[in-house]
Amino acid sequence: MDAFLQQAGNLGAFNSEGVFTLSPEQAAKKLARFQLPFEEAWLVKVAQAAVASGAEQLEVHQARGITFFSFQPAEFLDIQEVYRVMVSEGDSSVRAIRHLASGLRAVGLGKGRPFTLSVEHGSEQSLLGWDGTRLGSAEKKLAGSDKGLLVQLGVGHPAQQPEIAASELKELAARTEASPIPIVINGKRVDHLNAPLIDPGHGLGSRTELSVGWCPYDAAVELPPLRLPRGVRLRERGLQVDDSFTAERTFLVDGDPLQQEVCSLVKLSYGYHVSSHRVATGRFQFHNVPRYSYIHWIRDGVICESHRWMTEPSAVAFDLYLSADGLPTDASGLQIVRRPDVAHRIKRALPSVCLQAERTAQAITKRFPRPFGSHAAMSVFFGFVCMSEPVAALFKVLLGGVAASYLGYSMYDKHQLMRDAVRNLQRMSNGLSQ
Repeated sequence: MDAFLQQAGNLGAFNSEGVFTLSPEQAAKKLARFQLPFEEAWLVKVAQAAVASGAEQLEVHQARGITFFSFQPAEFLDIQEVYRVMVSEGDSSVRAIRHLASGLRAVGLGKGRPFTLSVEHGSEQSLLGWDGTRLGSAEKKLAGSDKGLLVQLGVGHPAQQPEIAASELKELAARTEASPIPIVINGKRVDHLNAPLIDPGHGLGSRTELSVGWCPYDAAVELPPLRLPRGVRLRERGLQVDDSFTAERTFLVDGDPLQQEVCSLVKLSYGYHVSSHRVATGRFQFHNVPRYSYIHWIRDGVICESHRWMTEPSAVAFDLYLSADGLPTDASGLQIVRRPDVAHRIKRALPSVCLQAERTAQAITKRFPRPFGSHAAMSVFFGFVCMSEPVAALFKVLLGGVAASYLGYSMYDKHQLMRDAVRNLQRMSNGLSQ
């Protein structure tokens, strides 16, 4: 990978065509510093390029000194057009090229980080490189290569700031949680609607993901379609006896995983904090940790912008994912211009949040643990064992009985949390329906 990035310094320079009166690289640097709204936005633009190109997957790998991207577009990407758009703020009819040029302009010309972009098409390879001071290009022949289309990009890390590269991947993972294609970052898929909380709310605490859901696409709802993330359907798991009430489980996946397009995506989560536990104090106490609800706008597979829902935070919060297609944006394409049609889309999608809250409450109610019945069954079982076992084995039986009692208490504690989650689900549904 290091050798791939070093190609940026070994490429030829573009010849001027007389179009620019100043160096195009110098003219584009000013735009590069201010066009994108946040530091990590260049990775978002690369991810958008992969999705818009029709690629089946985007792989991202971070090694020493370089972040490496690889995807196979459905159509050829012309490197000369990438260069033209990158240095001239020109337009292109190809969305993938617009996204890619914007990201490269920001990270290369704006931040001064070297990069090498490679497009392979059969036995032909086109290269575009930036070594920190100049742009260059090259054409090469590949011996015996018949891999079809392949785009590879290597971007150097900022000098003596390795923590920036690590934070960039975290931001990319959060922004691509609803991607319609697999996003694989350092070998781990992230397209499963499981990004960490944007806002911790009003204090530390645990968060349980109660459900993720979607409805079949219906043009009558007047919402642009979203493509369903492929990774989300793998996350539902049944409730086990020894499970705690934690964030590693989705209680309900409310939707058909075979659907391709949906109107919206919804994620419901429940926040709580256990202040004392029965194992330590002989009693179980908890309180709610209010969370904010969010609206997430998706364009070309990534969350281009998120903003809080206007209600007060509550124990059960929702994340609502909507398509940003057709909405006006700023020059970066990553910030939505507020207009009445933005509020209209949210209003049209809120009934699906209410419906999912009701279904989630029903699903959790059906899975309530039965702690007292379990205690009775355990007592009968160990009673029979004690009568049939010799005295020497009773000590082991007693230890088993103590462990079973703690298990029963754990079920009772989980029962309380689940009942409280249901109450808050019903409260949220009633509030949104008004």
